[in-house]
Amino acid sequence: MPHWQGVNGKFVRAAESPLGEANYFELGSTPGSLTTLPERLPEQVFRHIVSFLDFSDVLVARRISKAWWHALRRARPLKFPAVYHMPVELLQQIFFLLTPEGFNNARRTCKDWYVSSLDIRLQRKNLDEIGFSTDLLIQQRSDNPVYLSRRLAREFSLGAGGSGKCDLRYTATLDFSELSSTSSVHFTVSTCGSHALICEGCVVYVYRLKPSSPDLMDFVACIVCPRRVLAVSMDTSSKRYSVAILLDGRMGLVHDIVEQEAKCTYTDLCSEDDPPRSIAICPQRRCVAFGCQGGIELHWVDALTGQDLNRWFPLTAPTDYLYFLPPRHGIDSAKKLRLISSSVHPEEINPLIRRFGVNRRASVAYWATTSEPRIGQSDHFQAVPLSDGYNVLFIDPTSGHLCVGSDAPLGGPTKLLRKIWLIPPEVLNSRDLPLIGTLDFWIRATNAYFTPIRPSVYASGADTQHGLRVVAGYNGHIVFFSVPPDQFFGIPDHNSNGVQYDGTSNSIIIKKKPFLPEDAVSIHGSYIGTVDGLIDLAVHSGPEITVYAFSFDGSVKIFQLNADAHKDDFQIRRKVFTETGEVFDENSANTPCMMEASESSFENGGLGWYARELPTWDGNQSETRNGSSRRKVPRKSSTGGLEYAVDEMSI
Repeated sequence: MPHWQGVNGKFVRAAESPLGEANYFELGSTPGSLTTLPERLPEQVFRHIVSFLDFSDVLVARRISKAWWHALRRARPLKFPAVYHMPVELLQQIFFLLTPEGFNNARRTCKDWYVSSLDIRLQRKNLDEIGFSTDLLIQQRSDNPVYLSRRLAREFSLGAGGSGKCDLRYTATLDFSELSSTSSVHFTVSTCGSHALICEGCVVYVYRLKPSSPDLMDFVACIVCPRRVLAVSMDTSSKRYSVAILLDGRMGLVHDIVEQEAKCTYTDLCSEDDPPRSIAICPQRRCVAFGCQGGIELHWVDALTGQDLNRWFPLTAPTDYLYFLPPRHGIDSAKKLRLISSSVHPEEINPLIRRFGVNRRASVAYWATTSEPRIGQSDHFQAVPLSDGYNVLFIDPTSGHLCVGSDAPLGGPTKLLRKIWLIPPEVLNSRDLPLIGTLDFWIRATNAYFTPIRPSVYASGADTQHGLRVVAGYNGHIVFFSVPPDQFFGIPDHNSNGVQYDGTSNSIIIKKKPFLPEDAVSIHGSYIGTVDGLIDLAVHSGPEITVYAFSFDGSVKIFQLNADAHKDDFQIRRKVFTETGEVFDENSANTPCMMEASESSFENGGLGWYARELPTWDGNQSETRNGSSRRKVPRKSSTGGLEYAVDEMSI
């Protein structure tokens, strides 16, 4: 039977010859004759011609021109199943009966179904069910169905509702191996999560994590130290651009990046029998803390005299992890300092050994003593504060599970509440794709074949306006958690004013009911990828959600929400960073581009400086401020028996 098809951009009629070969006859040889053919033929003739077309040919012919589209609409109207033409009201009634995940999938069936789903009541109902009833922007734009629809789609792309599906895809690799003279590169992410510090011998390279940048990381500074670098700390949450550095030989250093000078140096830290093993810098004050096995040594600059003062806080557990807690809005003054310290899990490697490869023959041989806390003797391990100043990420000793909690009012300063349990997929030793687990399984599992795995590294996003974004590494498997605002901030108390927004601090204030242990919730994570030699993580929780995974081999894998990453021809970007500040793009012609610290390297701008080396000194005497020498204050014992916090000390 003759049929119609496109040949070389023309619509032709094919008829088989007696020998079985197809003979093609063009409908019009003059330009424009094909596009206007329906207008020049009688309607009955045109109907008879197009009756020989199958459905796919009709779809092709409808795209030739407007004349063809209108003619075929009359002659061969498209016929769809009745479900495609259901009344909008009936569709919406069906949508109301679906789960949020089912609703998100059903509305993608066709255009009519999507248009029917743009009902404000439907959108708000599903957003409320997945935990976004207290989201401020959703409340402010609750009359915009398009925005609500996009927010719903975005949250489901991040694994909302415990679906275990996340659209974060591996999009780029950044290679920093040329910055190290050995086979390993030592990465440390700043406490605020906005910078990455690379330590190589006596040099510290500072890079800013910037997903909007073409290179994804911008060079900031290069700091040269007098001795080998063991640990670093940086926190720019209060616009303090300084780096605290722990050096070999019980020495410390605080370097101001903006002014490019060493503000303070510290010697003879802690004791010879108990050298420092951790360091933390205060984001809002000129204060730095050094942690060791027996306690915390705190140093600060007196606001009146300008002298350097210190104080000793004895603790009963080693200080493997040490952080300054962010000030709580409306509660803590600028003079109030809060510290949280915790130990590494007994079955984990000390963080300094894991990051910097220090062995027992070094000057920090006491990092691996036999007095480490046991699982039954400690309330939590590896505590990391969140940006809100209230909550903390930590590992539960009993289950090895990652939790979000805060101070326990009845348990003293050494206890933390378990508000949110973060449940990872079941990542098997064979590295099969993960399966969804349950909270009861992870807490009470005793089967030797399914022992719950414990996260070695984890991080949270600083922006909690739309909830908490957490990324954790389980034996190299990276899991992303999205905690909705209702679960993170808590359901507001209906007897209070509910949700409030503070524009000055860009934070959400929720008056909520007191937390009870039975109010704990579980959030299921989504597997996004595997990185060998995973050493640290960072998550940018702004509009461009990006996960940075740092590896021992000097590579940084980038995971982003990228629609093109699903395509077969998607090309993963690869960039090589050199110690001279150049960046080579291996996807292009390998043309280097020099990275210089500029105004875009900092949020406050207006700096206009370039990195330079520090002046050298013998390392035996610390620098002074305003001509005053350092004054040692006798160590004082704390009266509260603090184990994890130096609480409410004003300086």
